[in-house]
Amino acid sequence: MRVDNDKGNLVTIGNRDPHVTCSGYFIRKFKFNELPQLINVFIGDMSLAEPCPEVRHYVNY
Repeated sequence: MRVDNDKGNLVTIGNRDPHVTCSGYFIRKFKFNELPQLINVFIGDMSLAEPCPEVRHYVNY
């Protein structure tokens, strides 16, 4: 994500969101951002059925 990304819209949309850098797009496209969670599943700290945390923008509603 780019610096000062939280000052505007908090929701990222689509494939080419201007908030996301080129390297961030690559990481998201190939799901490398999910690797830490997968490692925690193998260690036993998490299960595959845990819910994702809510986005702060939606919690306020």
